Amino acid sequence: MKREIRPAFGRILAFAAVAAVFAASADSLTWTGGGGNALWSNAGNWLSAATGGQAVPQNGDSVEINIGATPTTVSNHIENLTPEAKEQGEALIKDGAQVYVIDDAELARVKASYPVIWKNPDAKPELCFVGCPHMTVRQMEDWCEAIGARLRENGLQKVTVPTVFTASPAVIREVEKGVTAAKLATYGVIISYICPLMYMNNPLCKKKAVITSSNKLRTYTSARYHTEAEILEIITGGEV
Repeated sequence: MKREIRPAFGRILAFAAVAAVFAASADSLTWTGGGGNALWSNAGNWLSAATGGQAVPQNGDSVEINIGATPTTVSNHIENLTPEAKEQGEALIKDGAQVYVIDDAELARVKASYPVIWKNPDAKPELCFVGCPHMTVRQMEDWCEAIGARLRENGLQKVTVPTVFTASPAVIREVEKGVTAAKLATYGVIISYICPLMYMNNPLCKKKAVITSSNKLRTYTSARYHTEAEILEIITGGEV
């Protein structure tokens, strides 16, 4: 039997199905602080209403944090930037508050904790993505200059790993007005407005050994993260 569904109706059904899934999966979590630290990402600090156990809040969940018997909300204050921080300064900080220091050592620790989920962790990179979120004109120009310099130092003419720079159509048009786009092309770098995240969500692409300097792409795909300095070294024939 042949069935026909009008496209608009099909989209409505699909939207309703997705909405139902998200509604059904949403959880309500209460802060307990029992995880031994004040990290939002520590499941030990939360009690799930759905399971009665510990869980980390996800997108779509509701959370409740109580101080004594009075519910409150969490606010982020940035020194010399947000209104309360500018007005009250360190008076906002509670006595005995925990301090999280972000320095080179902490950044290195966090980077070292990133998992490598390639089937072969020692595989040679097959593709490199730079630009997720999309790059700016200045970033394109800076990368072009850096790649050119490193290739000359290493006696090479083109990048050794297929490399894609992604940017918005408007940025690409602007870059093409000057010499940057032409130089990148001679170096073997492709400029595209594709979304690396959508590209990597293709099951066939997940099998590739892809490297990136984007933490966003690393978080949501199988791409392996490297710093920009490491990416530059890898794609111009160096070792990391």
